[in-house]
Amino acid sequence: MGQTYGRAASAWEPRPDGLVALRVTIPPGTRAQIELGSVRTEVGSGEHALTAALEPATSR
Repeated sequence: MGQTYGRAASAWEPRPDGLVALRVTIPPGTRAQIELGSVRTEVGSGEHALTAALEPATSR
């Protein structure tokens, strides 16, 4: 049977300096892979904050 670890949450917002701020909450006993623009990282449980520049989407 699977086990419930708790609630994962995220929120993001654009900043006046052109970066994007991301806040994530990872449940106890778990890990998460986060990709934000060119930032790619793995984090453990707890609260984390990242900022990154996002490149504009290109049309194909």
